[in-house]
Amino acid sequence: MIDSIRVLMASIATILFTVATLMANACVAQTPASVTWQPATAAAMAQSGDNQQQLEAAYHGVNEQERVGLEFLLQNMPVSDLQSLTSDFLVEHVRYAYQVRNEVEWAKQIPEEIFLNNVLPYASINERRDGWRKDFFERFTPLVENCPTAALTATKLNREIFPLLNVRYSTKRPKPDQSPYETIEATVATCTGLSVLLIDACRAVGVPARFAGTPLWSDMSGNHSWVEIWDQDWHVLGAA
Repeated sequence: MIDSIRVLMASIATILFTVATLMANACVAQTPASVTWQPATAAAMAQSGDNQQQLEAAYHGVNEQERVGLEFLLQNMPVSDLQSLTSDFLVEHVRYAYQVRNEVEWAKQIPEEIFLNNVLPYASINERRDGWRKDFFERFTPLVENCPTAALTATKLNREIFPLLNVRYSTKRPKPDQSPYETIEATVATCTGLSVLLIDACRAVGVPARFAGTPLWSDMSGNHSWVEIWDQDWHVLGAA
């Protein structure tokens, strides 16, 4: 009888040990592996403060191709963004930027440097950081899906998105450096806000776009902002 009990207890101990081992392995499997950053990214991460966990989560939320873009953003974003942007925000921006690049024929031909600098970024100046990329991709792709080039795509966006969004030029805008959603909410913007909105619309569908302007014309008549888009070279495109 005693021997039977000993055998039973040994069996139970073996089962418990096996279960504990399996649970430990499961926990290890669910724990994200440590991130090996590029040196420039590691230097940026050192400035991220309490937000480091969010940035590491973004790394684990994208695939190998997309990690190139994520690290580019981390290396070049302002410290304030390193310390505040969430994993969800970054993952969505990066995923949709690469999705349109992989799906649109003319976008596949965009050089890597142009893509990283002028399609991938989530902001142009010091505007509020809005999560516009998925929304604008879904809103504006149907407008331009038959456009055969980046230039024709940008031209159509410039012609159609402002009436579509009920946005117009006005100096009575709430502030000069409006984010795209601030402009849509206000329904008015000056050249700066209109340019930011058009740039984001272009980038959302794969068109390389950048902010350009002058703080003061030579005749002292004021400042101006405009958009430049890339299609084999840079071209001026007004935002109106």
